Amino acid sequence: MSWYGRKFQRFRELPKGLMILHITCKVIFGVGLGALLAVYLKGANWQIIGWALIIASLVLSIPSSYAILKK
Repeated sequence: MSWYGRKFQRFRELPKGLMILHITCKVIFGVGLGALLAVYLKGANWQIIGWALIIASLVLSIPSSYAILKK
């Protein structure tokens, strides 16, 4: 088993409460980072930046989605 495999296995073995807390912390971090970017980049065109982030997240999620959905 690779290093990543061991880490994912340990993540899967977490109690349900800790797993939810871990994911919630990641979401809160993302919201906080977005708020900071909104404050510091006032002159930026947020519509273009928003669409670029959405497209980047979709492209980056392709490998994991493929691995989850394949047989």
